[in-house]
Amino acid sequence: MTDFLGLISLIINLLLGSGGVWLWRETRRLKKAEAVHEETNNAILAGNEWKEIAEKRENEVERLNRLLDERWADKAKDRDTIFKLLEEKHDYSIQLQIANFKLCNRRGCFDREPQTGF
Repeated sequence: MTDFLGLISLIINLLLGSGGVWLWRETRRLKKAEAVHEETNNAILAGNEWKEIAEKRENEVERLNRLLDERWADKAKDRDTIFKLLEEKHDYSIQLQIANFKLCNRRGCFDREPQTGF
């Protein structure tokens, strides 16, 4: 009888011991799954933050590009105005030279005619 009770005791101990190991493995697996889940959530949050940073950077680049385009348009407009004024200056310079050629330097000349035939 003692052998039978010893055998039953051994079987119960093995079942309880293996059940403990099974519970320990199951809790370890659950903790690992929770850790993976938390790591995944953290990665998603970090990815969203980087996405927001990238969108802000893109918006800033677009704003600066628009500002540069406006400045270049203003510069082109000013350059056109400068060229137009330079052309007018050259035209007036030519007209002044023509007037100087036509000028008669003799004093008291009643018949002033241009000397160059203009």
